[in-house]
Amino acid sequence: MGKTIAEKAQTLTEKLGFTAFDNNSLTNEDTCMSESSHHQEFYFRTVTEQETLKIVKALPSNKAPGADKVSARILKASLPVTLPLLTDLINCSFRSGIFAESCKLAEVVPCIKDEDGNRDDTSNSGPISLLPVILKVCERAAHLQLVRFLQDHSIIHHLQSGNRKSHSTETALLHFSDKILKNISICACLVEQLLIGP
Repeated sequence: MGKTIAEKAQTLTEKLGFTAFDNNSLTNEDTCMSESSHHQEFYFRTVTEQETLKIVKALPSNKAPGADKVSARILKASLPVTLPLLTDLINCSFRSGIFAESCKLAEVVPCIKDEDGNRDDTSNSGPISLLPVILKVCERAAHLQLVRFLQDHSIIHHLQSGNRKSHSTETALLHFSDKILKNISICACLVEQLLIGP
């Protein structure tokens, strides 16, 4: 009985011009991507002053400073003097594979969860770690090179939404919602055809 209904559904799917989802298609695609990128090796390349300048200017000025008390606003204002030094610091870190211990120090501060609640209640606050702004610049430089490498060598999946330009959780939800609506439409057509009969 179940097999007959499944066969009918398959026939109707083909008749209506819908393509059934193939579980193997994603696996095959991932295998091809993995094989094509198997011999590729990632290396950090030298960061230019222009790239560092662009990264620093893109930082939100209202970001809280870390333990070093250097805010994004101060870093931006001091760029005419600090830009070459900052670029050298990033390149030195990339070449040596070592990150400065001072940049790993975080200032832990309480963050109030409910503004209307009791501020003295410890359950109404959660800790957040404030890291140095320089760390964010170095992380951003590394992130840009890594994502560019993944995209250039077709390693990253086209549906990957995290940490990519114009690909956010919102676009992932829109894609998922669209798939659900399309499948609901297909199911409604199949049920209607099954009830009406040949």
